[in-house]
Amino acid sequence: IFSQFVSAHKDVSTDFIRLWTAELDYSKASTFFGYRTNNIFGIRDAYARNRSIWEKYQQDAFDGLPVSNDGAVAAPAYMKLVRNLVLRTKEAAWAKARTDRAAFLQTWYAEDTTTGWARFQADMENDLCARIIEKTFTGAAREYAYASLLESEIHSSSIVNLVSIYAVFKGQFPDSRYRQFFDGPMASIARKQQLPLTDRMKFIGNDSSYSTWEQVLATVKGKTVLLDMWGTWCGPCREEMNKNGDAIKKHFKGKNLDYLYIANYDDTNQEKWKQLIAYFNLEGYHLLASLKLSKDIMGKIKGNGYPTYAIIDKDGKVELSAAGYPMDREALIRQIESVLARSSSASAAEYHRPDVE
Repeated sequence: IFSQFVSAHKDVSTDFIRLWTAELDYSKASTFFGYRTNNIFGIRDAYARNRSIWEKYQQDAFDGLPVSNDGAVAAPAYMKLVRNLVLRTKEAAWAKARTDRAAFLQTWYAEDTTTGWARFQADMENDLCARIIEKTFTGAAREYAYASLLESEIHSSSIVNLVSIYAVFKGQFPDSRYRQFFDGPMASIARKQQLPLTDRMKFIGNDSSYSTWEQVLATVKGKTVLLDMWGTWCGPCREEMNKNGDAIKKHFKGKNLDYLYIANYDDTNQEKWKQLIAYFNLEGYHLLASLKLSKDIMGKIKGNGYPTYAIIDKDGKVELSAAGYPMDREALIRQIESVLARSSSASAAEYHRPDVE
């Protein structure tokens, strides 16, 4: 059909022909690659039994196609393939790190075990993706791969090493057209990373201080509290903080609402935990939960994922957020206002209760 179109329209540009040819060339490879890598997780056992067949068909789909192709950048199928290659190569590297640490480090860090492993543990996302991009792509394809990484991580507020990665990007592509989209946000990220912890960020013990939800509730007894169950590793958690945190606090300023942030599955991320508290200006109470405590809280408040939001009234009654995900901020605000009004009415009734002999 494309050949017929070109034959019938002699005035089509060479760029049009080049990009449509790339789109057609990479459509099969891109579609099959996404299908295969999704099924690694979607049908784990069946995929494992037939791995060699899946990989043979992928080789057939990629036959003769370069992975790094400057002429294909701007063809949607190729751009999708670039993004998926970085993501899935990262996931494959994680799996290799679990099964063969030495081979993983040699492939991606080429360092001694101690240094390479420490760098990986400090940043399993951005730094590893940058290494994948450097090893896989060149020229305009590399430029696009970096831009996709930056866009994704800015959106999810995944900020570890992002400023230094952007510096590398600017050094390699000083005239990149993508800079118009990133210079402002990256300057803001760099500025916020310098923010310190303040006395309004109150740490209420370590991961061994509490073992039950009831112990945590006792800490905030008599307060109306917005609970945020989150993790430094949780992209949706960071996104919601970035989009809604300041707006909610601005709305409830001076209205006797407190905030309790409980970090989960972060016992090895304590430095990053405190950095993000300062970065997002999370004024309120903070607790780093043990695995036991995380399970106890989520079981008792009926939370089923992260982030989980709940409102605790002055009597310790808990309401799960009805705001859904992505958060309907106005719905959460109305729910909090309802709890505050109920607490205020109860306090007023108690204050005016006549003494009884």
